Amino acid sequence: MNAQAGANNKGNEKIMGKHGTEIINSNGEGLVEFCGMNDLVIYGTIFPHKDIHENTWTFPDKRTTNQIDHTLVKCKYCSSIKDTRVMRGADVVSGHQLVRSQVKLKLRKHLYKTKTNPRTRYGTCKLQNQIIKSKFTMKLKNKFALLEAIPDDTDIEEKWKNFDKAFNQTAKEVLGVKKKNRKPWIGPDSWEKVEERKHLKIKTENAKSIRIKTAGANGIQSQRRRCQIKYK
Repeated sequence: MNAQAGANNKGNEKIMGKHGTEIINSNGEGLVEFCGMNDLVIYGTIFPHKDIHENTWTFPDKRTTNQIDHTLVKCKYCSSIKDTRVMRGADVVSGHQLVRSQVKLKLRKHLYKTKTNPRTRYGTCKLQNQIIKSKFTMKLKNKFALLEAIPDDTDIEEKWKNFDKAFNQTAKEVLGVKKKNRKPWIGPDSWEKVEERKHLKIKTENAKSIRIKTAGANGIQSQRRRCQIKYK
């Protein structure tokens, strides 16, 4: 939207505070009007912070900054918002900065019914071993043989429970329960690249020269593109 809400909240005290940056622009006027119609509050203007913690976007020249990213909250939840500010240390690889709001919620307690019989996964891959496969087959046959002694007039549900119990007991004794091993979604090589990019970003932000800042920013973008190509 590129909306600058500004710091003058006269007539719009319920919609915004006095701690915005710059002067309101046409898009900002539209944002204020939208918030007024939908009972929303622009929380980036509520809490007092330094400009570096209020401006959300930096122009490529590294000198021009604006507050154009906003957190909008319904009025009925206003008491839950404890703070809103820009987090400059977050590495988002963008001219935009991360905006963080601290929220304190009072949640109602819901009682959910837990599954009485959660699905159990067995180590069926062990059946590829002929010795284990033979052991499993023999034990299962012995248990099924005992089930043949059950009277024919036994309820079908009772028969199914006995069959299910025999199968699960055999699988647990011979195959064991399969453990869940979740693989990490990002590998060590990727984390190494993230750390390199993070250090480069800090070095760039601390540079005094605009030329060095611009070169550093271009380096970050180039490195990001190389990472994208490598890990596609």
